[in-house]
Amino acid sequence: MVINQVLRQIQMDKISLTDYTLGKAPEIEDIKRRLFIVEREFNKSLPDHYYHNAKEYCLNEINSLSGLLSKGIIKLSEDHLLWRNNLIYVKQEQFENWQNLLTLGNPLLYISSMLVNKGCNKNDLSKLKIFFNNVLVPNVNNSLIIPPFLPQMEAKIKEAGLYDLHLHLNGSTETDIVWQSFLSSPERVYYDCKKEFNLNNQLVIEQYEQDDYIVNPYQLFNRLKIARLLRTLMVDIVFDGCFTSEIRKIVLDINSLNYRYVPNNAINPLYKMFYKDANRVSIFEQVQLESLLYVLVIEELLSKPDKRLSVLFHYYLLIIGSVNKFLVQQLTQLGFEQFQKITMNGFRDRIETQYFTRFLQLNGRSKNNLSYLEGRFSVKNNDEENYTIVSKIHNAWKDFNDKNGRKYDLRLVGHFIKKKENFRYNSVESENIRYRKQRVEYWTQAQALAAALKLRKIKKLVTGIDAASNELDMPPEVFAPTFRFMRRKGIQYFTFHAGEDFHHLIGGLRAIYEASEFLEMRNGDRIGHGTAAGINPDLWIKAVGKNLYIRQGEWLDDLIFVRFLISQSHNANLQYVLSKLEFEISSLASCIYSTSYTCSTLIEAWKLRKYCPIHILNNKSRAQQQLVWSPEEWQECHKAPIINEAQELLRQYHWVKYRINYDKIISIEPCKILKSEHIFDLQNLLLKLLHDKEIVLEVLPTSNLRISFYNEYSDHHLWRWLNLNGDNNNEKNMPSIVIGTDDPGIFATNIYNEYCHIYNQLVTKFNKAPHEAMTIIKQLDENAKVYAFNK
Repeated sequence: MVINQVLRQIQMDKISLTDYTLGKAPEIEDIKRRLFIVEREFNKSLPDHYYHNAKEYCLNEINSLSGLLSKGIIKLSEDHLLWRNNLIYVKQEQFENWQNLLTLGNPLLYISSMLVNKGCNKNDLSKLKIFFNNVLVPNVNNSLIIPPFLPQMEAKIKEAGLYDLHLHLNGSTETDIVWQSFLSSPERVYYDCKKEFNLNNQLVIEQYEQDDYIVNPYQLFNRLKIARLLRTLMVDIVFDGCFTSEIRKIVLDINSLNYRYVPNNAINPLYKMFYKDANRVSIFEQVQLESLLYVLVIEELLSKPDKRLSVLFHYYLLIIGSVNKFLVQQLTQLGFEQFQKITMNGFRDRIETQYFTRFLQLNGRSKNNLSYLEGRFSVKNNDEENYTIVSKIHNAWKDFNDKNGRKYDLRLVGHFIKKKENFRYNSVESENIRYRKQRVEYWTQAQALAAALKLRKIKKLVTGIDAASNELDMPPEVFAPTFRFMRRKGIQYFTFHAGEDFHHLIGGLRAIYEASEFLEMRNGDRIGHGTAAGINPDLWIKAVGKNLYIRQGEWLDDLIFVRFLISQSHNANLQYVLSKLEFEISSLASCIYSTSYTCSTLIEAWKLRKYCPIHILNNKSRAQQQLVWSPEEWQECHKAPIINEAQELLRQYHWVKYRINYDKIISIEPCKILKSEHIFDLQNLLLKLLHDKEIVLEVLPTSNLRISFYNEYSDHHLWRWLNLNGDNNNEKNMPSIVIGTDDPGIFATNIYNEYCHIYNQLVTKFNKAPHEAMTIIKQLDENAKVYAFNK
């Protein structure tokens, strides 16, 4: 149950933010009404009276902006958080609600409000420093992603940290840390974001336009400069005007809050009170002083409501909320493309050129979240760039180990970025090969990485490769030659993002199978996400509705895959769909290709996609002239006789002239041929194939929740894979599972909290006793140790 629904939108009120930008301070009744409107956007299926009652419940005793920003924020914090052993934790029963709250604002605000009336005395600097060092710093230290207090998990983490086997190093910085870097240098942030915006990246432009919080990078720049001024003015008011000169010359009227009045000095005035050199304050110390400012402001508003201070604080929090929407995936931003917009917008580019701060953050407030980390980095185009980035990560990790005084283990996984093909039907440059440009690019990157790996310093660190980003942009077949090349060059382990996002659920299953088979995965390799192999088909069917739009060639490929999978099994239930399935395959193939082909030929041609088309569709002389020529790949392609008809069909699959028909969008009924129970059986068939090959599944709970069709953690496919739902007759054929965090900054999580979410569901949803839940937790942890890429 979500409590204080309306109040949780306190930083999401974009109408009031617009008012402030236009020089108008909204009244409290206006703000209350707007909070109701924003909350209603989360579920439009409920009537207004439901939300009006929620508004009255949350806000009935709040009659001023000062009250909203003091009593209201404290109430919201106390609903979710508690004190235990002088530390702030999340309430176990509110853990999922807390995770949702982190999408709506910065956690520092709520943690700080729990520090109110805990000994902060602004009138006595010595006492203020005692409060700061003894109360605030222990709770605002390295990471703001605080956990619930779970005794069993606390004991586990003290014994040894956890293995995080799926973490992208970019996209890992928390909002409050990013925010401090923004205030330090708005100009640099502006240029980073402007660069991405000016590239005419449609996803980035969509993100600006869909939210209407920040409409372009220049508006962001102005707001950051305003925020710097607001912070300075708040400090001045709290300390009764002790900061004079230039600051006091600024009129404390809302109409003066314009970027033209902002002083060039970006330093928080509080820095000078605590540190001799205010220009050498670490990013974590900046966050701690930000927290102190929140405490001081809230206490000031509690003791003597001040409209000026309330307006400044409200405006400041709304600006942070507008930035947070570009840093953390929102509850309303379903799907991978919404996630991709955050990765592309440039907001984290500046701060994520360094790694040391992120390692401290990932280790958590307790400083013992981690025992082992597999960090993913993007493979570069030349060996020097690859060597530089790996060395930079390694050096930061060494500093991290030195600071913590213990040995943490690091391995790196180089990931290739899936890219959308810029295909034009009237183009001849493709030479009738799909993804030709990208195939050459990945081949070049693979050679550059292989060259860098000859240096012993990084060879021990880079133990695996991956391909990440939007899987709808590029199928696994494109990476098959590259992965085989990297295996020959000594890379021992593969993982691959597959089955995370899909048009039809069957397409997600096909992507997982193709990743496994086309990339020639072997025991110990892993599939990232794999959601399609676990999601309840009924849940997916309900989400997509009665009609689905899909390219007819993609739908044909999905059905060919289904026909192949059925041929590998003896499932009687699936045999009943064969006649309809084969009729649909024949009909679609006739619409796309020039000749009618049998199902067996279609399957054989599909299986040939694992080979490089430049090698398999050309004679040797012509293949040798290509940039991706490889004698080993040629031998791989021609080690077995090729059926002429299948090879001809493969050629048509690549030919430009057939792409128009292949790419035509059609409308289908998702369950016309394959009902829910058929899809369920197909999922189990695929899971058994992965089990038999000992290919491991990477589960990323919060990432899956935000990107897939789930509303809450109890919907997650992990429970099916652990056979906890009681609807799985494939228990003995389940692949092993490991846990990761994906992009901790974008999903506001860390590895310890991901395990805590799992533990919490085991205890509350599945009624496991704590020791039973820990048995499962320890098995997942043991799986991570077994299948880590560190051998």
